[in-house]
Amino acid sequence: MDGGKIRKGDHGFACRMTKSRTPEHSTAADHALRLLARAIAALPLPLLTVLGATLGHLGACLAPARRRIALRNLELCFPDLSPAARARLLREHFAATGTAVLESAIAWAGDRRTLAGRLNVIGEDELQAAMGAPEGVLLLGSHQVTLEIAGACLGTIADVDVVQREGRGAALDRLRNRGRARSFRALIDRDDPRTLLRNLKAGRCVWYAFDQDLRSGAFVPFLGVPAATVDSAARLVRATGAQVLFVDHWRTPGRPRWTLRFRRLAPATGDLAVDTQRYVAAIEAAVRARPEQYLWTHRRFKTTPPDAEDRYA
Repeated sequence: MDGGKIRKGDHGFACRMTKSRTPEHSTAADHALRLLARAIAALPLPLLTVLGATLGHLGACLAPARRRIALRNLELCFPDLSPAARARLLREHFAATGTAVLESAIAWAGDRRTLAGRLNVIGEDELQAAMGAPEGVLLLGSHQVTLEIAGACLGTIADVDVVQREGRGAALDRLRNRGRARSFRALIDRDDPRTLLRNLKAGRCVWYAFDQDLRSGAFVPFLGVPAATVDSAARLVRATGAQVLFVDHWRTPGRPRWTLRFRRLAPATGDLAVDTQRYVAAIEAAVRARPEQYLWTHRRFKTTPPDAEDRYA
């Protein structure tokens, strides 16, 4: 891990304690979004996959800023690819993203029996064995575009809590939170480290994706690029003794089938830098295996070391 440090929040986590900003009442926008989500979720899955890819290509045209961010990320992380290969990967990414947007409707408002027969689970025995232990399970993950549908799939096989960004209280945030509550035992705001610690110490299984730039932590190489990375996962393990598993998830290209793969990571060393690098390496392996399904539209490298230029200028 690079020695460069960035500001950290309380308890070593990149967060602060806040109250929920999501109101409980429903509005006309809430009702409209629920109806739209239900309509999308009712579509035949092969049709949804085709429409999703079309939506993704359209989105790439209508959101040039996000397209530029994604392309820049690919340039930074895959410098050996030719421009043509990167352009092809970019197209595949937006097609996968568009499909994921429509799949979210299944996760949030659809009949989860739709997933039956279309889910492949690898390493479920590892997950169930870990969940039988008293010290809790930290289920590490990454921001693949299949995050929402993977959460719905995960909810069909295990009782899991999830760490999430609270959102700003918009109708879409409320739809998402209600939908996630169907799949997860508890939704934990990433700005609430006390609940996260308490649930792990109570022996719960918590899914936590920590691979976004929160302008805090230390600079850890991610696909060869120094990236601001919080060490909160390593701190959680050191504080609780939780077992650590990594969950990877992906869609079979061009088909409405999904895979969850669980694997146990090596025991923590107690060295925050070493353990964080190990956890990042697990994410890197998942990204390299299916690069088109990673969330490249996020400015993963917006925080730079003091002597570095803005990577998105």
